[in-house]
Amino acid sequence: MPILASRGAMSAQGFGMFSQRRSGFVFVAAGTAAYAASSVSVQLPSGIQSGDLLLILAGSGNTLTPPSGWTVLVSNGDPTTFHSLWYKIAGSSETAPTVTGLSYITAVMVAYRNLTNTIDINGTVLYNGGSSTLVDTQTVTTTHGNDLVLSTYVSFHTAGAWITTPSGTLMRVNVAAGSFGPGDRGLLICDENQSAAGATAVREAGFTSGTGASGLTTAIY
Repeated sequence: MPILASRGAMSAQGFGMFSQRRSGFVFVAAGTAAYAASSVSVQLPSGIQSGDLLLILAGSGNTLTPPSGWTVLVSNGDPTTFHSLWYKIAGSSETAPTVTGLSYITAVMVAYRNLTNTIDINGTVLYNGGSSTLVDTQTVTTTHGNDLVLSTYVSFHTAGAWITTPSGTLMRVNVAAGSFGPGDRGLLICDENQSAAGATAVREAGFTSGTGASGLTTAIY
């Protein structure tokens, strides 16, 4: 079952002691995607600073164990792809974390800045049914302006390269399925700034052949 952060429950806690924020988030960088059979070291993005929001997107064929010190936003399995998203607030010194599991793993890390590091709302992973060349994200309703709205996607290894970045978003990571070897997954991370509170748009991504893929919306303030 998916492990979901609900609006309010995590918003009350937040992720750190941040009380002020300028308008709009800052994308820092993405690390290089990594792949391994059962244990993978996830490269840090360049230029990260203490207080940055770090996120790992990982795809696999089975349950994954998050790195020590990281918190689960979503860990959801469908018939072909486990879609996992974890977060951490960067400290003064960070080392590359390790993701472990029972099946082939593809993972990548991204970093953002200028956030209060509070989850506004986390959606449900949507699965495309295994035969379509398209996959959507769920629309969610944000309660803050200038949210970072993330659209993350994972595809089964036979799906081929992502070919359509959703309109209205900026692509930050695009890892084609089949880039590494047997059992790897395609990873796509896109983002946008939602200037006013309200419903997010459904964001649809496409790939070259119809097989299993999943999409997720996460809004962070």
